[in-house]
Amino acid sequence: MKKILLIVFTLNGMIFPQLNDSLNFHSPDNINKFADHLYYSKDYFRASLEYERLLNFVPNDTTVFKIGLAKQNGKQYNLALSDFNDLINKKSLLSESYIQYYKTLFLAEYDSLLITSYSNRFYDEVAYHDIHKLYFLSLIRSGQIKGKDFELLERFNKEEKTVLKRFLERKIQPDHKSPILAAVLSSVIPGLGKIYTARYEEGIAAFLLTTVFGYLSYTNFEADHKIRGWIFAGTSFLFYAGNIYGSAASANIYNAAVNLRFDTDFNFYLKNNDYLITKEPVFK
Repeated sequence: MKKILLIVFTLNGMIFPQLNDSLNFHSPDNINKFADHLYYSKDYFRASLEYERLLNFVPNDTTVFKIGLAKQNGKQYNLALSDFNDLINKKSLLSESYIQYYKTLFLAEYDSLLITSYSNRFYDEVAYHDIHKLYFLSLIRSGQIKGKDFELLERFNKEEKTVLKRFLERKIQPDHKSPILAAVLSSVIPGLGKIYTARYEEGIAAFLLTTVFGYLSYTNFEADHKIRGWIFAGTSFLFYAGNIYGSAASANIYNAAVNLRFDTDFNFYLKNNDYLITKEPVFK
């Protein structure tokens, strides 16, 4: 009987070890598979926790890279930057880590840091190509682009260049309204500054109110009702002065809306096109 049991246990160890491992949910392989599943399900926070748990079993730079990607997609940008920077310092997955480091800077809108830390020294042509793109996109978004920087447009394909040129035109020559001009227009004709900033109803209302109270003031002075004349004159002046100030403020609000539309359109285009990056990250 003892011999039979010994043979059974021996066969079990020889024939079914892989089956036993597959049923062990805490094995490194299953932790990795579960973390990948969470990542592709866009549960980035839990995915990063599972990858970190995997790291305790099997120290691996690819796992560190996955942690960085999960944190990047989960908008934990500073933590992701730290992970990618560690890999860069170790010279591990260097090309991919450089690209994702700069992509994280861009996603975090750390444009000034991206621009100042940008270097021409990268380790392969693809990384060189993609990081140039991210640098150029940061220059556009931050409005820091200069004449010599336009050469970087050649890094983009024909369709990308066409779209980016339109964004450049919007950034360099935005459809802004002058607060000073708006105020001057409303000082000449009440409400005209509001109309200039596309607030047509407010402009017409300001014109009518200022004019009506001005007319009431005039007629009351004509009829020798001085108290009422001064009351209406004061009310008319308040509408007149308030409209001048409001027209300047309206121009600033208009300009802020123009800038917001640019940022929204620009970021939407980049997000839908994976920030124009050509190299896929290592994810094995």
